Amino acid sequence: MNKIIFVGGKGGVGKTTYSCALALKKSKKNKVLLVSTDPAHSIGDAFQVNIGKDIYTYSENLFFIEVDGEHESNKYIEKIENQCKSILSPIIMDEIRKQLILAKVSPGTFEAAIFDKMIDIILSPKDFDYIIFDTAPTGHTLKLLAFPELLESWFDSLIKKREKILMLKNMIDNKKTLYAEDEMLTILKNRKYKSKKIKEIFSDKNSLSFNFVLNLDKLSIAETRRALDTLNNLNIYLDKLIINKNIIESKNIYFEERKILEEKELENIKKIFKNETLFFVPLFNLDGLDLLKKITEIL
Repeated sequence: MNKIIFVGGKGGVGKTTYSCALALKKSKKNKVLLVSTDPAHSIGDAFQVNIGKDIYTYSENLFFIEVDGEHESNKYIEKIENQCKSILSPIIMDEIRKQLILAKVSPGTFEAAIFDKMIDIILSPKDFDYIIFDTAPTGHTLKLLAFPELLESWFDSLIKKREKILMLKNMIDNKKTLYAEDEMLTILKNRKYKSKKIKEIFSDKNSLSFNFVLNLDKLSIAETRRALDTLNNLNIYLDKLIINKNIIESKNIYFEERKILEEKELENIKKIFKNETLFFVPLFNLDGLDLLKKITEIL
């Protein structure tokens, strides 16, 4: 199984910079796929390349993909429609199409489509040593990580309802149960299997870990604290906290007052997250690829 690393955190803390630097570092000895699930993609900007909808080859060992939420939503709805076409009558399909049009703009469709793409990437047989996810801000990402738990019980319910419909239909037609030949039931069971597999991967610390990026300020610390409670409830392994853009070790005299504030927040972090691995990234006077290369030196 590929080693999967999720990089999360509050908006603006430096998730993309850290994700890119981590991918660059790992790619020196391993084959790495860096995936962005953030609607505001920045991987291409960081590496100064144009990334399309497919996997982009940056070097022999480093590959990128920026998941387009709108594109994946349309594909997701289209796939559902095609599956329904092979199962349902044309009369019912007319109503289904109306519902699918509404589903495109319904809450949760974007997340479901992104999650579907995430499943495909993780379960793909491609020979990456690491898959690193540069994620959207905390709330959006935690919703995605909670999907397997929600979907498993949902598919259980749908499977039971479908089996009940088949049983009643067979009773009316005076036939024996032929569940294995029902295409809709097969689709539901396959979806449940994938969801269960992802859930197992998410809770396996040897397969997946989470790196959480934060800054030395009260809002960032508070959001991180809540997020770690959620990760713990989801049984997802936290590898380390990355305290990014700190200026405590900076020699710039203009930052002296800010240093005093950050030192107080640093003590706060050490108390709150006393059982976690902390990793510190200074604030550098660099940008773009120069910044990524500098961070790889300390990872």
